[in-house]
Amino acid sequence: MKIIILNFIRQLPLWAVAGLLELLSLGTFIGAAAGNAAGLFAGVLLFHAAAALVFFLPVPALTKYQNSLKAYERHLYGWLVLFIPYVGLAGAMINALARLIVSRRADVELYKEMTRHEKLSGVFLPANIDEQVLIMESLDVEPIQDILDGTDTVLKLGAIRLLSLRPSPLSVTLLRKALSDRTEEVRYVAHLALINIEEYFTERIRACRQEVEAGREEPSRAYSRLGSAYRQYADSGLEDDKTRRFHLDLAYEAYYEAYRLHPDFNVALALGEICLERGDTGAAASFFRYVLEGPSPSLAARLGLWRSHFEAGDLISLDRAVKETAPLTDYGTDDPQKIVLFEFWKNPQETALAG
Repeated sequence: MKIIILNFIRQLPLWAVAGLLELLSLGTFIGAAAGNAAGLFAGVLLFHAAAALVFFLPVPALTKYQNSLKAYERHLYGWLVLFIPYVGLAGAMINALARLIVSRRADVELYKEMTRHEKLSGVFLPANIDEQVLIMESLDVEPIQDILDGTDTVLKLGAIRLLSLRPSPLSVTLLRKALSDRTEEVRYVAHLALINIEEYFTERIRACRQEVEAGREEPSRAYSRLGSAYRQYADSGLEDDKTRRFHLDLAYEAYYEAYRLHPDFNVALALGEICLERGDTGAAASFFRYVLEGPSPSLAARLGLWRSHFEAGDLISLDRAVKETAPLTDYGTDDPQKIVLFEFWKNPQETALAG
């Protein structure tokens, strides 16, 4: 209740100015009626119109108090004051206080919903999906960014809720930006969303570790799932460089154990990508070569091998690997970035001209 009162107090200067103008209008009306001074009725209309315009016009002295209300709310109250003299102002104040109470209760319900982790367990992205691409395509990040840059608190809370259900480096970046929002409720819910995302990853790692220790699942698959959990946490954007490297090392250990128990092309590809991120280009190249020896070598493995040679400074091996790769008609992926990168390495001059 204290917070509700404080929020209403923030708006009081706005209501006070409008109320003062309405009182002046009412006083002028009474004076005009008592003294039969028809000329004063112009003052009645002037003061009354000024009281309504307080909610429409950006008065410099009242800007911050006007901003404590959403634009559509201010305009609604302005029309009430204008078309329902005197009584309209009282009704608008009651409505504003009621909306504050309802909004506060809605925030409490949102808090309860976001802290019920069992409701969220089935909506996070599977481990084998490129989360950043999916969130860009499916969630329309640019509109979400526009919402977070806007002034509508309700829409911001909805955008944060949506981002909290799709953990990715990009969503974490947007949520962290929301931590500096001017609205207390937005900062609070963004903080909750980041806690939810972090707890999701830590809980997933804990569950995967339990599966490995329990031995109920085929060991190589259990270790692979654990490696995926560590890697997703490392790539989540939640960690600094030091802790990210720590979880990448744990991901490598888990994946390598899975690979040792049962050599698998997908696991080898993940190991190669982790080795690249750890700066071990030699090991990365070995894993990518193993994947390329399989029946259906992936585009990611080709690009990974080329990158390994490039980052190692082995341009001779890079040139040989690129020339040994035939042009592709089926890339095996819908990721435009990978396709463009492949074409750049294969035909750098044509790609440059096309660009």
